[in-house]
Amino acid sequence: MIKYKSFILFLIILFFQFFGFSQTKQTKIQQSRTPKSTLVYENWVYNSNIQSVQVIRADQENSFPILDLNLNDVLTISFDDLRADVRSIYFSVEYCNADWTPNRVPIMDYLSGYQEDRIVAIEQSQNTIISYTHYTFSFPNENMQPKISGNYLLKVYEDSDKEKLLFSRRIYVMKKETDVTVNIIPSFFPEKRTQHQKLDIIINSVQKISNPTMNLQLHVFQNQRQDNTKILKTPNQISSNKISYTDSKTLDFKSNNEFRTVDLRSIRSTSSSVNHINRDTFINAYLHFDERITGNKYIYQVDENGGFFIRNLDFENSNLQSEYVYVHFSLKDSANIKRDIYLVGGFNNFSISTANKLTYDTLSQSWTTTQLLKQGLYDYEYITLENQKLSTDYYSGSYFETENEYQVLVYYRKPGTYWDEIISFKNINTTTKQ
Repeated sequence: MIKYKSFILFLIILFFQFFGFSQTKQTKIQQSRTPKSTLVYENWVYNSNIQSVQVIRADQENSFPILDLNLNDVLTISFDDLRADVRSIYFSVEYCNADWTPNRVPIMDYLSGYQEDRIVAIEQSQNTIISYTHYTFSFPNENMQPKISGNYLLKVYEDSDKEKLLFSRRIYVMKKETDVTVNIIPSFFPEKRTQHQKLDIIINSVQKISNPTMNLQLHVFQNQRQDNTKILKTPNQISSNKISYTDSKTLDFKSNNEFRTVDLRSIRSTSSSVNHINRDTFINAYLHFDERITGNKYIYQVDENGGFFIRNLDFENSNLQSEYVYVHFSLKDSANIKRDIYLVGGFNNFSISTANKLTYDTLSQSWTTTQLLKQGLYDYEYITLENQKLSTDYYSGSYFETENEYQVLVYYRKPGTYWDEIISFKNINTTTKQ
């Protein structure tokens, strides 16, 4: 009788253990599912498990994501998923106007091949503390090719459900029809001459351009930054062979300073920017304190104009054998400043959010933030926000001598059409002689 009761008790315990385990397992599955998100027509990450998104041209890393329809340009897109399992992930593109609002062009008119494609190049990380799955695909590819020039929003999502978004990226497609000349000069305003860079832009060979005042617009980026873009829709001079944008009040950019850099290519030894590395349950890298350098003389140092590169000195395969590191940034400043501070760079698309906002640490008497970064080289800077006004040089100063890159896009809406084509592109470095 006792044995029988013991057996019944054992079955009851086993039942509840199994039921509890099933519930826990089901909860984990629920948590790992990709939630639905509202599409944002920007460079955006919708799921915090998605890391290290890169859009790279095969011939040049960190280049502007533009394709030429007259050439065989290809973009390679890669990213990591920290959920570390294998998922059914798809991508598609949507055609947009010059201002990145949706365009009503039928998909069959701007895209040949499939309307979406599945990512099949999937690899698991190798012997890393934080496991991840690495995905890679190309655009265009044999299944999907753009037919007209203009803006394309790349959307990556799960289970062929376009609401289960992982990330989106802006991609540009050009069909070159004209040339652009860019000259970089000091600002016309005396108080800005030592701190700003002024661009004069001339569009050449314009015989085929009709009514440029209405149909033409110029978009100019500094260091590919979406948050530092100037748009001109009215030229100040039009002739039979050129269109000029040389007004003294336009295209006047604050030069800022060279970016700060952190070298995370090795976790076995520290670089000049890393104070020390702790390797335990996770890997933590503590950087040297950053100081405010406003008011100092300009000093040239090599940077990548805000970009980042996945690199590894410890192992051969940077994509699969690189560790994810908790990187601790510290900025020396008073505790009672009246503005918000953010850490930005190409790795987070220069966006500001709670994830990269600094908080004051009383123990170290500095402003700090911790970012999860894959081994590599990273440019970064500190920007401030006060009364909705953004300042990019509060902690670094601004100097005319700063080496920057500028990207110039020329959009043209041809008579009788309702979409904006890209007919020219120019990438220029301030050290380039025109």
